[in-house]
Amino acid sequence: MSETLEQRLMRDAQNALKEQNKRKREILTTLLAIVKKARIDAAGKPFGPAEELSALEKAKKQREEAVEIYRQAGKTEQMNKELEEIEIIKQYLPEQLSEDEVKAIVQRAIAETGATTIKEMGKVMAIVQPQTKGRFSAEKVAQIVKQNLSQSS
Repeated sequence: MSETLEQRLMRDAQNALKEQNKRKREILTTLLAIVKKARIDAAGKPFGPAEELSALEKAKKQREEAVEIYRQAGKTEQMNKELEEIEIIKQYLPEQLSEDEVKAIVQRAIAETGATTIKEMGKVMAIVQPQTKGRFSAEKVAQIVKQNLSQSS
């Protein structure tokens, strides 16, 4: 059986400790706590790899928002710490899709569903979301679907 994300984080945190990389160990321990908390919060509901990735995606998004706040406030030291955490989080997330790849997925889904109006966006999203979840922003996917449907009508 393959290693879970939680197990991988634990192993990597132990390796960082052995390497005496205190900052990396702190970040990995924090990520491990985020995944464990998500597991506890999901008590009684199924909790698998998708939910683990969702917890890390949320953590990444929070850090991206913090980077922007620190950038606007001119606090480069805190901003750099957040950027460092984002880079480590990315190592545990699936490879991100490019906008062009998502556009191609959306166009195939529109062709497959025969959708021509914004009212049929749900049909298209039902096909697109499983292919892009965790690999591209859901908000941006929705924008691309809307753009494609408004151009075709």
